[in-house]
Amino acid sequence: MATLQSTTSTNVTGNVSSPKTFITSTDALQEWSGSVYVANNASVDVIGHGSYGYVWQVGTVCFTGVMDSISWTFTYTDYCMSLYGLSTNAQLVSDWGSWSWSRYSASQDVNYLRFTNTSGSGGTFYFTVRCTSFTSNMSSILTRIK
Repeated sequence: MATLQSTTSTNVTGNVSSPKTFITSTDALQEWSGSVYVANNASVDVIGHGSYGYVWQVGTVCFTGVMDSISWTFTYTDYCMSLYGLSTNAQLVSDWGSWSWSRYSASQDVNYLRFTNTSGSGGTFYFTVRCTSFTSNMSSILTRIK
C-alpha cells in the first residue's frame, strides 16, 4: 500500500498559463439575439457556423414564444453542433407548446441550428444564443450583441 509523503519548497519555478488568451479571442464566446415569426409546422435557421463544418459549435439557446392561440412557451437548451451531428439537452422547458431542434447542413462546411415550431399555432419567438466556435458564426434572424 502506498503512503502519502509531504514535502515543502521555498522556491517554486515554472510557467503559469492563463486562459485570458482564450477568453479574449474574437470567437471564444458570442451572444446573439433577435426575434422572428414562425408559423405552425414551419422551420427557421437560428444560428450557423461555417468555414470548417467539422468544428463543433457549442452553446446555449433560449427563447420565449408568444403564440397566436396559446399564451406563450419557452425553453433553455444546451447544444453541440457540427457536420457530424447535433446534440441537445433541454435544461428548462415549458409544459405547453411543442417544437424541435435539428441540424441543417447547407454544405459540407456550413451547419445551422434549425428550429421547427410544431405547437399547432404560429407565434413570435424571441431567441438568445450564447455560443462558441472558432469558425465564422452567422444568422439571418439574429444580431450579434457581444
